[in-house]
Amino acid sequence: MNFQQCIFQENSLTKGSCIAVLGGGGKTTLLNKLATEFALVFDAVLQTSLTKTADNPSRKALSIRNFNKHKYNQNPMLVVGNKINNDKFEGITEKELKIILPQFDIALFECDGAKNRPLKAHNTIDPTVPDFTTHVIMVVGTDAIRKKVSDGVVHRPDLFCKIWGVNEDDILTTDLIAKVLTSKRGYLSKLKHDCKTIFFVNKSDISMKYSKILASKLLVKSGCPTYFGSIQNDQIEHI
Repeated sequence: MNFQQCIFQENSLTKGSCIAVLGGGGKTTLLNKLATEFALVFDAVLQTSLTKTADNPSRKALSIRNFNKHKYNQNPMLVVGNKINNDKFEGITEKELKIILPQFDIALFECDGAKNRPLKAHNTIDPTVPDFTTHVIMVVGTDAIRKKVSDGVVHRPDLFCKIWGVNEDDILTTDLIAKVLTSKRGYLSKLKHDCKTIFFVNKSDISMKYSKILASKLLVKSGCPTYFGSIQNDQIEHI
């Protein structure tokens, strides 16, 4: 299954596009998959992050400090910030991303972290989506549905409860999750300009039924292209 053709078939994706991936529940996996697929179409694909990112065993990372010092012919090209430890890097800055963008045909980047949780609460520390971004993919994991906030599926659970007026033992319904992703108090709080927004409900192998229900509610609330599927199982469907 070609994810980039499915997700962007209606969006006239062209050379020069800059794609941000937000949320949780498979961001990095989706980023890796899209970057690999784009490399079959474009000669120079950038993959990077504005937040801390784990080492990618399938790709050699290039430090932003050495970007202009070495020839680097890997496609896609993974560019990272300073090394934190053996398996973690800092992200690059928005300014650094803007400077190197013209050297690539297309760019994809993570815009926030979620500590491997499928759902999160955003705060002022999280980067906003840069104004030169052309597309945003909001990702959420099906494994959050019908769980309690206290079940460990939410990044920053205390903040989540405060923002949405819920308790830690409350159930994460599809209605609540859809509200979090489509509200300007939620995921859209990091999007300050108009660009093409896409929603993707990942891990549908956990429950195809609830994955599709959530995707349907995201479509109704947002009116944006919405997909559900499983990156791991190479499946994606348009709602």
